[in-house]
Amino acid sequence: MVMTDKSDNNWVSFSDIMTVLMVIFLFIAISYIMEVQKRQAQRDEIFEEFKATKEELYNELDSVFKADFQKWEVKLDKDLSIKFTNPDVLFNSGKKDIRPYFAKILDSFLPRYFNVLLQEKYKDKISEIRIEGHTDAVPAPLFDNDPYIGNILLSQYRSTEVLKYFRNMEYYKTLSD
Repeated sequence: MVMTDKSDNNWVSFSDIMTVLMVIFLFIAISYIMEVQKRQAQRDEIFEEFKATKEELYNELDSVFKADFQKWEVKLDKDLSIKFTNPDVLFNSGKKDIRPYFAKILDSFLPRYFNVLLQEKYKDKISEIRIEGHTDAVPAPLFDNDPYIGNILLSQYRSTEVLKYFRNMEYYKTLSD
């Protein structure tokens, strides 16, 4: 008859428990890694779709406006920002009122711009459109005694004037019908 030490049995049971725990943690780790890879693949897919949409939208805007952008001194960047590069066309220095020539540009630009953006293929892909106003370095005391604050306010008023101009256009009124 062979005698066994009871302390050996305890270690065998403890090592079995540790093995089971290790296997459980291994499955948890594998599951976590698979979930991380799945999320990364989803992010990659969203990013690729975003990139493709951005490129398609850039090409379409460039195609629709190429000749006009040269004439109007407008730059379309790859990030889809549209910049009117000749400030003399837009507003008088220190003023918020849209100049008549800029109003004519907006009359032509805005309906065509929104006709592109409001296509069904972009419906769920565009989350915002920003209108930014800018000023020169000349203080704008009409809006605030602090030159910095005055120019910030003037910038905001200018972008607001463009938005108001758009919302008062007949084209805009047809959108809300």
